[in-house]
Amino acid sequence: MSFLYLDSEVRISTILSFGGLMVSQTANDFEMNLFQNIVIFEQNLFKSYSNWSPKFRELLGNSTKMTAFRRRAYSLYKRKFHPGVLG
Repeated sequence: MSFLYLDSEVRISTILSFGGLMVSQTANDFEMNLFQNIVIFEQNLFKSYSNWSPKFRELLGNSTKMTAFRRRAYSLYKRKFHPGVLG
C-alpha cells in the first residue's frame, strides 16, 4: 500500500474530479459535513495503523469496498459541486 502526501499546492478538487480517493485527518464540523461521504476523515491518520479505526482499515484492505466508495464519492462530488449547482 502506498500513500501520497500532498503539499498545499495540490487542490482537493483536482483529485476528486478524477475520482481519486481523498483521506484526511478530522477537520472542523463544517468541512466534514460538506465533504461527508466524499472524503474519508480519519481521526488517527498520522498514528500507526493499529490506531486507525476498524472501518478505515477494512476499507483500505478490501479493494472491492474501496472501489465502491470511490465510485459513490465521485458521483456525489459531481452532483454536489457541479458548477451549475454552485452558481
